[in-house]
Amino acid sequence: GDTVKNDHWMLKFSKLKRYKEIHGDCFVNLKDKQLGDWVRSQRQQYKFLQEGKKSQMTDERVQLLDDIDFIWDGVDFARKRA
Repeated sequence: GDTVKNDHWMLKFSKLKRYKEIHGDCFVNLKDKQLGDWVRSQRQQYKFLQEGKKSQMTDERVQLLDDIDFIWDGVDFARKRA
């Protein structure tokens, strides 16, 4: 059930945390199949959450991601960084 999904989520989350430690931010290259797909999916789920649709994103997850400065809008981030 949910715990399995949770463990999978936490595993990806810790990978992202590790990525940030190495690279200094959470700006994952979306070509990176493993992490990029997950990051894209989190952004999508977050959008669903905001739109009041069924979403796997929870307030708890938003908080965890915010704590490591997750980039909710990659386009915006890239523009600012350019």
